[in-house]
Amino acid sequence: MSELRIYNFEPTGIMPAECGDQNGIIVIRQLFAGLVSFDPDSGAPVNLIAESITSADNTVWQIVLKPGFAFSNGEPVTARSFVDAWNFAAYGPREFANAGFFERIAGFADLQGSEPAATEMSGLRVTGELGFEVTLTGPFPGFRALVGYSAFFPMASVCLADFDLYREAPIGNGPYQIVSWEHKCEIALVRHDGWGGEPAKADRLVFTLYPSLEAGYAALVDGEHDLMDNIPAESYVAARRDFAGRIFEQASNSYSYLGVPLYDERFRDKRVRQALSLAINREEIIERVYEGQYLPARGVISPNFLGYRPDLTGYCTFDPERARELLAEAGGWPGGKLVLHANVGGGHEPWLELVGQQITEHLGIETELDVSRAFADYFEQAKQAEYQGLFRRAWAPDYAWADSYLRPIFARGGSANQQFYDNPDFDALLAAADAAPAEAETVRHYQAAEDLVLEEMPIIPLWFQKTSIVYSERITTYARNIINGSDYSVIEVG
Repeated sequence: MSELRIYNFEPTGIMPAECGDQNGIIVIRQLFAGLVSFDPDSGAPVNLIAESITSADNTVWQIVLKPGFAFSNGEPVTARSFVDAWNFAAYGPREFANAGFFERIAGFADLQGSEPAATEMSGLRVTGELGFEVTLTGPFPGFRALVGYSAFFPMASVCLADFDLYREAPIGNGPYQIVSWEHKCEIALVRHDGWGGEPAKADRLVFTLYPSLEAGYAALVDGEHDLMDNIPAESYVAARRDFAGRIFEQASNSYSYLGVPLYDERFRDKRVRQALSLAINREEIIERVYEGQYLPARGVISPNFLGYRPDLTGYCTFDPERARELLAEAGGWPGGKLVLHANVGGGHEPWLELVGQQITEHLGIETELDVSRAFADYFEQAKQAEYQGLFRRAWAPDYAWADSYLRPIFARGGSANQQFYDNPDFDALLAAADAAPAEAETVRHYQAAEDLVLEEMPIIPLWFQKTSIVYSERITTYARNIINGSDYSVIEVG
């Protein structure tokens, strides 16, 4: 039996409705499959379970499924599998992390609150065993890309009937099915040949759960697993030597940023936020910590995405003199230490220490690091608005559309808006992008929205990562998707 062993952190969950972190999503994408997948090179949506997804006005969408797809318990995947799963995930009292992704569907608002007015969205209508219609609250040209996100995967009826029972052992419709989840140890999957799509290459996937990048890399060197989608910064030089010919490097769509807690009065003046950004020498940190591998972020849209502009200037450059001027204009730092937060085990201390040193040197603000919480607790800390300073976050697009960089992080109520940014002008620009009749006009509105957040700085963009995947000699064929990352079901093991 061929087995592919993969490095991972302990995820917050492995159900599509409630998991929004990459640690869980990479597992979910093996257990479930959606209407579309993404072209591995361009990132464009490609029909998978959907036979067709069409609309005359970008508001009302007709979806027809291909026959022959099934869950691992043999239940066929039907239109009802999608419609029921979407209604279940969007129902407000359940407080699922991914509920907000359904907000564009008509009737979503009726499912919110402690006493919802409905249990199903009026914008979902089953038209046949393999057909359903989706009515949005307004036009959205990126709908086909949106439904490729894991929140939109179907669910088996037994899982919906007893969600808690199947929460850690979901019945999926993807190329693999779950065997076990031993917390903080491993998640084991086996191939599901009856799912209806291309059979997976490896018979078995094992996600080994490590407490840190460093521990995971040491285990890779010792041969305890086969693949890491990220490696500690201090290991880059050694990895290129020790894994020569077994490193895959590619520009990544993921970028790192420092969130600004706008609920903290010290950060209310945008000039304070602008000054902090201008005091950070991104190039120096990239060179010293990441061996020059990353790209300084001048904006928030990936270099690989439509709408990216390489010539952006502004507050994402290093200008300590201007930083001091802006801070003085804002009345100076209000006082107290500036805490820099990050989750434990992610290898963030080296670069975060440099950020703190630069802020202290150029602005005279005393800083301290708080890297004490595991990822799940760190995520909860964000939801509860408990940060006492800047907090490390990273973002990768959920679907191949610039909206995926803008709406979740900056729109009012966005799923990743952990800084609690609220600007009606920004939301209006996204609405204008949705309603634009031509793609070029849509892109212009997205760029205007990007310009607005780069002026107001509710976050401090840092850098776009360069993906460095290291794998063992057991892997004979490596495959990667520009949106979803390593394509585990296609990777071959000798």
